Amino acid sequence: MFTIENNIMSANGNDFEYAVKGTKSPAIILINGAGGPIEGWAKVWGGIGNDNIVFAYNRLGIGKSSKPSEPQTGNVMVRDLKQILLDLNIQPPYLIVGHSLGGFIAHLFTLTYPEDVRGLVFLESSTIKDVLNDPKNKKEANPNKFSEVDHVKTTVEQIQESGKFPNIPIYIIAGNKPAFGWIMPKAKKEARLNNQKELISLSGQGRVTIAEKSGHFPQISEPDLVINEINSLLKEITDDK
Repeated sequence: MFTIENNIMSANGNDFEYAVKGTKSPAIILINGAGGPIEGWAKVWGGIGNDNIVFAYNRLGIGKSSKPSEPQTGNVMVRDLKQILLDLNIQPPYLIVGHSLGGFIAHLFTLTYPEDVRGLVFLESSTIKDVLNDPKNKKEANPNKFSEVDHVKTTVEQIQESGKFPNIPIYIIAGNKPAFGWIMPKAKKEARLNNQKELISLSGQGRVTIAEKSGHFPQISEPDLVINEINSLLKEITDDK
């Protein structure tokens, strides 16, 4: 376990809690899942990169970051992340790691700023098919609620409406156990795993790694595996420069 030193900065009129270390490029950008705090990366924080910049942050409504005052759709969260990186002078290129709902943000950020992203890790990522096939997510968002989990359907629509995915390597880390420890029918578990594997088709290059001992949080249950995959992709994109 590694100590993560958190700081506070302002961007787009809100305070954001963040942590950053390292100086080398490309920068590794860690994007939490829904409600997940920076501390969720503690077991991998010290092992990622070779003096590379590593950045993590709490989105609005999480930790010491401000409460959201507008619907937290994908476009809004991507806008804020871009501004935070600009204000902290964390320059591209980026290797982005998106966990769970953070996978949607990583996906949309890559579509929005394809020239900025050199590689992407989907870590137990949510997928478009997960949302489209879940009856709970078919309802319209409540305009009086601002939480990111209340606007997942809109976020998915924004991803679908965005441009072509760039020609970059994608690494996928998928847990082999049911997400969140749910009692999940075998067919649903297999469908969710297959949806993650299919993310590789976005660019057609990269690899899928199954975290055999993990459910939804391989960065906690198998941190060495996650560190290895991130560092392997880092080496691949650095060697290709």
